[in-house]
Amino acid sequence: MIKEETNNKGSDGLKLYEVGYLLAPTITEDKVAGEVSGIKSILEQNKTLLFSEEFPKLKLLTYTMAKTVGTAKQKFDRGYFGWIKFEAESSALANIKTALFANGSIVRFILVKTTRKTIPVYTRSRARASDALPVSKDAVKHMPVSQTPTSIEEIDKSIEELIAQ
Repeated sequence: MIKEETNNKGSDGLKLYEVGYLLAPTITEDKVAGEVSGIKSILEQNKTLLFSEEFPKLKLLTYTMAKTVGTAKQKFDRGYFGWIKFEAESSALANIKTALFANGSIVRFILVKTTRKTIPVYTRSRARASDALPVSKDAVKHMPVSQTPTSIEEIDKSIEELIAQ
């Protein structure tokens, strides 16, 4: 059950949490939905109220991660990353963590207390501010200024386009 957004406080003493998870890339794309259903099932068995989610997408990892499944150690350089926000009593977290840890398809997960508003995370570019060429104050004064005001949406779109490159 997905709960509609109402206010910033949880209902009936419940707190808002988010679980971010990385599924193994060995799972075929048609079985990812089943794995997500399994994670939701774990949450629902612990009497949580689902709030929002992002379906996992295959991502290239910054570094190789390893997980021992049975007696074999597997290494991963990519995985399906997704998240689910939910309301729960803090007493349910230990059971949720144990069940997620036991799931062999989850390479890693993180469980945190969160807020209702999701803020997009932008990856840092490889360029550093120190790599930029210095610009004098006189040069800045003579730079052309856009005649039309730029909206926040236009700025966000340009940032997304730059990040996609």
